[in-house]
Amino acid sequence: MHSGRIIRTIHAWAGAGLSLLLAVMGISGTLLVFKDDYLRASFPQARQVVPVNPATVAALTEQAETLYGADAIRSLRFPAPDFGLLRVRLNNGESTYLDRTGAELTRWDGHARPEEWIFELHHYLLMGETGEIVIGIAGLCLFGLVLSGLYAVWPARRSLGVHILPRSAKRRDLLSSHRNLGVFAALPLIVMALTGTGMIFPDAAKALMLAGRTSPAAVETAIAAGSGETDWQSLFLAAQAEFPDAAIRGVTMASGNAGAVRIRLRQPGEWQPNGRTYISADPANAAVLSVSDALSATPGTQAFNAFYPIHSGRLGEGYRARIYDFLLALIGLGLAILGLVGVYAFLTKPRRL
Repeated sequence: MHSGRIIRTIHAWAGAGLSLLLAVMGISGTLLVFKDDYLRASFPQARQVVPVNPATVAALTEQAETLYGADAIRSLRFPAPDFGLLRVRLNNGESTYLDRTGAELTRWDGHARPEEWIFELHHYLLMGETGEIVIGIAGLCLFGLVLSGLYAVWPARRSLGVHILPRSAKRRDLLSSHRNLGVFAALPLIVMALTGTGMIFPDAAKALMLAGRTSPAAVETAIAAGSGETDWQSLFLAAQAEFPDAAIRGVTMASGNAGAVRIRLRQPGEWQPNGRTYISADPANAAVLSVSDALSATPGTQAFNAFYPIHSGRLGEGYRARIYDFLLALIGLGLAILGLVGVYAFLTKPRRL
């Protein structure tokens, strides 16, 4: 059998087998692009602008501790310029949103909220780690499907057209639509497949990208974390002093970080919306224990850190970010259409008895 025919056969059967999964990934990914828009529509408080400075985030942290108790909180994610809610993760697995006054707006367990259910579906197929591995393998298969599809249509590249949606339900028109859409969406789909798979298998992705090079070690001191009442404003002031231009994005409590408070910051120039710059500090005296500067990491590490914002559309605020959001939504819909149109054309192919 000719190699081109073999590749087309593999592409057809593999695509048919993965079509439903790819459609689920595409549609759920499209919905997740607008997750924050949904929350802003659901909670007017999310549309409020909350200043993010050491005094404000300290007050928000103290309000959360008053509401739930310091020992019950696992981590906090502070408001962003375009999203005014504080997210609290509790040690019992529940999560809540608080407004700027510290009032609880909603509480849920696991993926009980609609946007959390869609997130779990897209990332884990509602099956935990097993589903995550399945999604990662599907991402690699999508990469292979795109390459094999490009190889299959290359000999007939001159017949490519601009019609993406099928003109009719005839198999010829379905295949033409599948081919045209696949070629136009090839590069974005490759990017989505590789970034998504890289996040699921980070060790392998980092090994490939770093090529043996490692990031600079975190700046460590000989101070050990102590115990005592936490002065949150002093802690956040110490973190801000390390990176004066950075925005404080979150904190992981000492109970979940071997006795040290871990503060997360986003520096100007970081793509990741919550940043990859971390400071560990002693909750008793606000002494800095370690510093991890994302912008001092190797180029490979910084490229890996860009996987999430590229894949999810979290590239900042403004009209350029919104344009990218809509582009990602079109890519997700394109993936779903590719899978469904392709499998329908496959199933309607005449079979020899």
